[in-house]
Amino acid sequence: MAQKLLAALSSLLLAGCSLVGERSGYEEPPYEVVERIGDDAEVRRYGPRLVADVTVPESEAEGGGSAAFRILFDYISGKNRAGDKVAMTVPVALDDAGEEIAMTVPVEQGGAAGGQGTRMRFFFPASYTAETAPAPLDERITIAEIPGQTLMVLRYSGFNGEAKKARQGARLGRLVGESGWNAAGPPVFLAYDPPWTLPPFRRHEVARPVAR
Repeated sequence: MAQKLLAALSSLLLAGCSLVGERSGYEEPPYEVVERIGDDAEVRRYGPRLVADVTVPESEAEGGGSAAFRILFDYISGKNRAGDKVAMTVPVALDDAGEEIAMTVPVEQGGAAGGQGTRMRFFFPASYTAETAPAPLDERITIAEIPGQTLMVLRYSGFNGEAKKARQGARLGRLVGESGWNAAGPPVFLAYDPPWTLPPFRRHEVARPVAR
């Protein structure tokens, strides 16, 4: 019961608590829109971003997204090596150990290299650097700065099961092929809302690195 309650709280802190997908107060990585493609796709240019990354191997990845999320949620909730508190608005502290870090949206999820598990990534608030980010206690977590990227992003709503992801990923692939851009990496999926958000108001995105 306690685990279910923690999972529900985690989802709440991840992306807001409104049934209509309200995300006010949650920091998102800034980007520049380079080109709009139809009504629901665009090419975005992101600057360098600091991330916390974890990969759950396939052998441990039953419900891989949930397992990866729990590891990172524990980290941002204070299970890290730092001793200072950081002023924040969310999430609510679950314990007093270490630093508390504001959760950002989106959360990025994709397959691990070679398809050997599930990788999940949280984006740090812009106030953090590689030097100020608290060191993780869990050795599965990697803190790194990823370079700037140009991404073609397709936005959609509704339920987001594996079949839906496959369709939207294929649709994005067709958009890339029909544009003047070339794919420069595999697609990743971005989640913005808790699972109880009404499906028509959910914000999902599939993104793919592109280059001219």
